[in-house]
Amino acid sequence: GFHRHTPSTETFERILLEQLPMLPPFHTAYVDVRDVADLHRLAFESPDATGRYIAASGPASMQQVAEIIRGIEPQIRVPRLSLPAWMMRSLALLDSVTSRIRGRRRQIAEDIVEEFGGAELECSSDKAARDLGWRPRPLESTLVDTLAWIRNRFLSTDRS
Repeated sequence: GFHRHTPSTETFERILLEQLPMLPPFHTAYVDVRDVADLHRLAFESPDATGRYIAASGPASMQQVAEIIRGIEPQIRVPRLSLPAWMMRSLALLDSVTSRIRGRRRQIAEDIVEEFGGAELECSSDKAARDLGWRPRPLESTLVDTLAWIRNRFLSTDRS
């Protein structure tokens, strides 16, 4: 299995630990690595496959993701409010300074804020569905498995 976090999974760990006071104002496409593997296999096996394919379940805001997590993990206090997008640049600067002082990894990088802060991502996997019959897993399924992976890999006392 995977042995390290990604920026997305770190956010989900903070949600599980109830350490995220507000949701970041991000819209992004969530990609399940198992979907990527399935799509790669289908593209490899299909003589009709051409060009590039998007292996995402479609864009979702952190508010939408939070609603899904509330539905599958009602005991977790998931933030209900989103941080205003205009505050993200200031937080990235503050995070840069405090991470140097405390000698820890940054949590909010300027490039992430620039790319995702307040913007709505648009993407579609329609071509993969049309050409190859591929369908992504539901985002809810990916989130259930992601939260279980985080608990097992990073939060469990038994990490065998």
